Amino acid sequence: MSARFAFLALCLASSAHAEVFKHVEAGSGLMVISNVPPKQTGQQAQPRVMQNDSPAAFPTVGKQRQKELDGGRRAILEQEMASEQQALQTARLQKAAADIIARHNANLAALTRELSGVR
Repeated sequence: MSARFAFLALCLASSAHAEVFKHVEAGSGLMVISNVPPKQTGQQAQPRVMQNDSPAAFPTVGKQRQKELDGGRRAILEQEMASEQQALQTARLQKAAADIIARHNANLAALTRELSGVR
């Protein structure tokens, strides 16, 4: 039985590799990403096989702008943290169910993790 499973896994793994084509439809102007090459008609451009774009192709921001963005993100997260701490205190005072208190604690832990990643 394990030999059959190994053969099946090998067959499925080999079929998982496919080329990916990207082109723009002539009539609608929509970008289409597919594993099937488009039909060649008229003046339609030759589809290009997508390559892994290098990080250099991604947009960048300056250091000052990034600091501004990080500051805004930190402020939002700190505001969420304060709100969640208040909600936890309220839940404890109202003797809320254990699962509600656990959810607030999990939210606080997640916010703490997010804040630790902000520069």
